[in-house]
Amino acid sequence: MRRERSAHVLVRYADFRRLFIGNSVSQLGSSVTTVALPLSAVVYVHASPFQMGLLGAAALAPHFVLGLPAGVWVDRLPYRRILVGADIAQAVLIGAVPVLALLHALSLWQLYLVVTLAGVASLFENVTAQSFTPSLLPREQLASANSALMAGSATVSTTGSAMGSALVTLFAAPFALALDAVSFAVAGACKARISSTGPVRAPSGGSAWGPRSRSAYAPCSPGPPSER
Repeated sequence: MRRERSAHVLVRYADFRRLFIGNSVSQLGSSVTTVALPLSAVVYVHASPFQMGLLGAAALAPHFVLGLPAGVWVDRLPYRRILVGADIAQAVLIGAVPVLALLHALSLWQLYLVVTLAGVASLFENVTAQSFTPSLLPREQLASANSALMAGSATVSTTGSAMGSALVTLFAAPFALALDAVSFAVAGACKARISSTGPVRAPSGGSAWGPRSRSAYAPCSPGPPSER
């Protein structure tokens, strides 16, 4: 029954379907990156275990530092613009790695920069998607929508890791990242077709670090849902 309801919201609400497809495609590519990027650091720049630890910390740092105020900041811009911009940014950043490797110019500091900036873009993409969903379909359909998103994420994470291992085996690790770059470009194209831009809230005082940082968790007032 739950699976049927999840399929129903994907079929009936076109804007939510585009968001779902865009998120799933970008997550698929990101799952490949979790395998290919560390191998690129080891094989191409001979990173030590300590440097690999720093690389992992650089990827997580944006979520710890910016996670709280991100909810306030995304409310001040159209959600669709943030989603598309985040996907484009990640496509350029991840796509730079195989290009630099091809030119024999890849270095460790460049990987630190890529994972940090890509982490910032990923954070804003995730927060925006959570805030955007309630405005794409009626409130009574939110449970089914969240179920569809969670099921899609779990499926993509499993298949993406396996795909990443296969691609790294067939190709050099940095060039497997090209798939992730393409996936972000495709995801951005899907989200650009969402007809709703999302509600924009004007700044109303207070600190971005204070109690107003709730938009990723508090549902937005649902706008008119877009049906097929």
